[in-house]
Amino acid sequence: MSENLPNKAVFQSYIWTCAKYDFSPYEKRIIYRLIEFAQRWLEGIKIKDHMHKIEPSDCGVNITMPVASILRDEDDHNYAKAKAAFTSLSKKGAEYEDDKIWFYTAIIEHPKIEKGTGIATFHVY
Repeated sequence: MSENLPNKAVFQSYIWTCAKYDFSPYEKRIIYRLIEFAQRWLEGIKIKDHMHKIEPSDCGVNITMPVASILRDEDDHNYAKAKAAFTSLSKKGAEYEDDKIWFYTAIIEHPKIEKGTGIATFHVY
């Protein structure tokens, strides 16, 4: 996936659009990459490199992506900015309720950065 993607329409849930969150720029970039991955996956477009993966699991999907994809030509010594963004985003969640159910889930879970590789993985339900 290229960092300089052309502008294109992104379809996003009304629920997500109306959510009241204060996201850091790095958290937003994680979410944008997640939306891009999901759209490609739904369109049946295979991601053909080893650094970007969507792997279905029993309860959601595991996402693999380069840490650099959330940075903008910035140095992130010891992954401090990335770790802060992944940690903060894993503490935020989405809540849904109707007449029959109430549901809450974290936006991402189990973030992990493999030091020396620049690769991050996390789980999404």
